Amino acid sequence: MPLRLRRQEYKRIFEIATKAAAHGFGFILTEFGLEKFLPKAYRKLEFLISSRKDLPVRFREFLEDLGPTFVKIGQILSVRPDILPLEYVDELEKLQDSVKPFSYEKIREIVESELGKPIEELFEYFEEQPIAAASIAQVHRARLKNGDSVVVKVQRPEASLTIESDLRILYYLAELVNPRVENVDLLGLWNELATSLRNELDFKVEATNAETFRQLFVEDEIIKIPKVFWNLTTSKVLTLEYIEGYSLSDVEQIRKNYPDVDLEALAIYGAKAFMKQVLEYGVFHADLHPANLIITPEGKITYVDFGMVGRISEEGKRAIARMLYAQIVKDVDEILIQAEALGAEIPRAKLPVLRKEFREILDKYYGKTLGEIRIDIIGKEFVRLLYKNKVRIPKDYALLVKALITVEGVAHTLYPQINVFDVARPYVEELVRKYYPPSSFLKEITDTAIEDFYLLLKLPRKIDNLITVLEGSEETRFNQTQSIKDLSRVIKESAFLVAVAFLSAFGAIGLAIVSLGLQTGRIATFIVSLAFFIILSALLALLFLRLFLRR
Repeated sequence: MPLRLRRQEYKRIFEIATKAAAHGFGFILTEFGLEKFLPKAYRKLEFLISSRKDLPVRFREFLEDLGPTFVKIGQILSVRPDILPLEYVDELEKLQDSVKPFSYEKIREIVESELGKPIEELFEYFEEQPIAAASIAQVHRARLKNGDSVVVKVQRPEASLTIESDLRILYYLAELVNPRVENVDLLGLWNELATSLRNELDFKVEATNAETFRQLFVEDEIIKIPKVFWNLTTSKVLTLEYIEGYSLSDVEQIRKNYPDVDLEALAIYGAKAFMKQVLEYGVFHADLHPANLIITPEGKITYVDFGMVGRISEEGKRAIARMLYAQIVKDVDEILIQAEALGAEIPRAKLPVLRKEFREILDKYYGKTLGEIRIDIIGKEFVRLLYKNKVRIPKDYALLVKALITVEGVAHTLYPQINVFDVARPYVEELVRKYYPPSSFLKEITDTAIEDFYLLLKLPRKIDNLITVLEGSEETRFNQTQSIKDLSRVIKESAFLVAVAFLSAFGAIGLAIVSLGLQTGRIATFIVSLAFFIILSALLALLFLRLFLRR
């Protein structure tokens, strides 16, 4: 049953539609049949047809004009290159989430209601003026009774009601528009955005994420994660250890006030720390822009704001390690294979185009010196290519891509000459060796052989299907074109399988002869060994060629 809105929510829809037209998005309202929500003055042609120029900038300004909920949605979308084109994603990074602070009286009321005691019993000192005020919360410095310096994040009193009301409106609009949209599940997208926003409203989620990172880096000498004071934390109040320092958005202040801090070394260390999060821990800070990184007087890096965290499975970590290594050695086919392993939905018909265009991208950048190659350039180009070809990628993969882009940008802020490829290469190579030792490689070959045997068993049925198609009507032949293409691939693979089977048999016989020769000490051992290894090399080459042809 369609959602029924309240009267004030209909007024909000009219406000959203009017501002959309005013910012040049009237054509979208027309395309999706939403112009009925516009006042008559805005139903004129000039509001319904506008230039597509500077749309990313106007989209950011539109979200800022709509207020807190839409600013937060824009911030969430700023790390999701799977949802919006990269030019929009980049523009949304500029969203300003700064609003007028609310009164200290309200702060006191919320803190005492949430923590159950007068503020004087909880803190030795609590600053009345906030050090930051945003759409969902504002932050105050304070000092505990034991002398510990802390920051207290307090949720705005109207934040939850405002966001829930706007979410209801967005759900109503998504229901209206979803039947007219191809390739995007608007209701599914709404569910993702609603989950992210509600997590932002529950400070216990952020506290848990912060504690996770603190445990991961508890023995690290450079990365420092603020401590969570759980006895002073609820869903609407978050109390964290205060960390002295400047955020990277004030990099000039860092250079001026901390002249002894080696920023170049920190840039390299920070890039390695991020690689460790992704490839070793399987959990990474997904929003490491400069304002969320603090450099301390001692030269340590502190992460703050743990609202956006990505997680990667064990299989995903292996795929990412291989994908990064493939990018380093310029192996387009492996990059696409591992992108699929991470969940990218690449139609077989688009693989040749993706291979060709991505090779052109790599050739373009690898023609330069290594110092000019940047992960953010190649990463952006790859994501842009996937987006252009309507290839869907999973949320955590999208978060990772955006995080890689952001981390390299931050590293360049500290050390303009840094090359993240050089930083990543030894770490990635080590992990590839760890994840794929010789025993693992042999297991992969064995698994492939079992899979191929099963494929051979299916061959007679495939041929029978082909005969049925050829004997059928013209319409049936047309509808079964894809089946014929699949069968062609199976037959092609089978020819290689037969060859591999014969070579495997020869390899086994060769191994037995070598073993016998070694036991008897005969001179022929060397010759037989050489022949054996030639046969084995041919077998492996054919297996790799077969794996390539499967694509």
